[in-house]
Amino acid sequence: MPKAIDRLFARFDAALTDRGYLAMGGQIIDATVVSAPKQRNTEEEKTAIKDGRIPERWQDKPAKVRQKDRDARWSIKYSKAKVKDGADPKAFKPVDLAIPMFGYKNHIGIDRAQRLFGKSPEGLVSMMGV
Repeated sequence: MPKAIDRLFARFDAALTDRGYLAMGGQIIDATVVSAPKQRNTEEEKTAIKDGRIPERWQDKPAKVRQKDRDARWSIKYSKAKVKDGADPKAFKPVDLAIPMFGYKNHIGIDRAQRLFGKSPEGLVSMMGV
């Protein structure tokens, strides 16, 4: 399914470019991770999924194929540890946290001058027409 979204945004980008819209003023880029249920797959199944194939053991189990999310991936979300309420901020040393996440990365770009938003800075769609 992600490839369908990429094709959709590419078409929007081409249509906007043809009409002279070029995102160049006041861009904001935001990213987030959308969680998905963790999968319990064997190493063999993981390798097949990464290669874009359906694992051999699933071939005769269509219900299992429907239930497994083969597009989600593991990623790392970076964050800073927060100061607890009432704690002395001077005594707190900020700590970087690396949090493993399973799901989808979602990116969006906003262009203030053209009033456009999109999946990425390269692919923008109009807020008014969506």
